[in-house]
Amino acid sequence: FKDEPPPPPPPQDFIKDAKRDKAPLSAGTLFDTERFSVQGRDYALTKKDTSGNCADAAYAGLGPVLTRHDCGALYRATYRRGGLAVTIGIATFQDTATAARVRKEYAPNLVALPGGGVPDFCRTVTCRTTANQVGRYAYFTIAGRVDGKPSGTSDTAATRAARDGSDFARARILQRGREQAEKSVRSPS
Repeated sequence: FKDEPPPPPPPQDFIKDAKRDKAPLSAGTLFDTERFSVQGRDYALTKKDTSGNCADAAYAGLGPVLTRHDCGALYRATYRRGGLAVTIGIATFQDTATAARVRKEYAPNLVALPGGGVPDFCRTVTCRTTANQVGRYAYFTIAGRVDGKPSGTSDTAATRAARDGSDFARARILQRGREQAEKSVRSPS
């Protein structure tokens, strides 16, 4: 009779602290898909980037917050859906408490990442933004029109794109934790 392996630990156990979160980490591992879909809304990847100096990819309000809390890196990817683009930024910190402080102190915002057919967007016009946190990661989105028109509070499509990007970022971070949890059961250290 063979004993069954124990269930994997919760994914949050691996993503809550840099000492335990040891899987390879890059824009390629976080944004490892050319497309993502949320409730039938499909987005196509146009560009991804890593900023070792997190403030380089953030406007004045967010940059000092990231610097003050020793942001390790800021991974960004832009996805496009029709006339909209959303840049997702995932920032790394040493632990959950630090990422939670960043979320609490959040001030707009992330610098949109143009490229791959998406022009420079959300630089001089109003766009829709989000900020959230899970484990040692704070994540941000900025979404707007690629034609340069503003995306004010009545722009429900841009608001939805920002939220979809946020949902995707959360799912990717949690998947990172799940993969590490499953690996720990297969090959305990």
